[in-house]
Amino acid sequence: MNPKYTCRFCNKEFSNKFNLSKHILVCKRKEIVELQESNCFLHQELAQERDRHREELAQERDRHREELAQERDAHERERHALELRIEKLENQLFEIAKQPHSVHHNMTTTTTQTNNRTLNVINQLGTYDFDEKQIEQILHENFTEDIFLGGPDRIAELAAHFLLTDGDTRKPKVVCTDVSRKTYRYVNQQTQELQVDPGFQKTHRLIKRPLGEANLRVFVDSFLQSDSDDAHRKQWETNDRFIADCGGFSDKVVTHLV
Repeated sequence: MNPKYTCRFCNKEFSNKFNLSKHILVCKRKEIVELQESNCFLHQELAQERDRHREELAQERDRHREELAQERDAHERERHALELRIEKLENQLFEIAKQPHSVHHNMTTTTTQTNNRTLNVINQLGTYDFDEKQIEQILHENFTEDIFLGGPDRIAELAAHFLLTDGDTRKPKVVCTDVSRKTYRYVNQQTQELQVDPGFQKTHRLIKRPLGEANLRVFVDSFLQSDSDDAHRKQWETNDRFIADCGGFSDKVVTHLV
């Protein structure tokens, strides 16, 4: 029995290879099948290319995240060293400012007035509580894309209303008592005594890191991949500089504190 040769395009059978070869040249199904095979191959290539592209984007995103984190950490170390120097100078200035300018006082009257002013300030203030986990949760819920895009003004408003205001009493946790010297005061949780925060330095340190991380999180998660013209990177940098600048930050924040 002679072997049969089958056309792979239309399944027609022939008794020899020669006849099969002649048929393939005119087979009506050949072009359709070859187009289907070519289309399937292109789909496979497209899927593979799409997978490669996704992997490259994920690697690029991770690389950017790491670079931005390293850049921010380097800036943070520089700022921290500078802030320590500033705080030392502020404390020295505060101690000098506390010295009496004249010895011709009625000591009893002066003491009474000072005590009254102190009590009045204490009554204005809420609990000076800055739990790091709680701050991170608050920022995770409230530091949105709109806050990011709103820049320093919206960030200052967020910090004032959610981080620097007592959630129970709605009183500010810190108050500026001397604008010219940038002297801020708060109530010590343990002793309930009025304490001085020269230049807003202590309070700023307590909220600066989580604010900076929230700003970076929104940029990376929401804008990094589509930031072809670096507009959102510039916004991140503007926000980051504002958050790190104790003086500018405190000046804006204090306007939103009740």
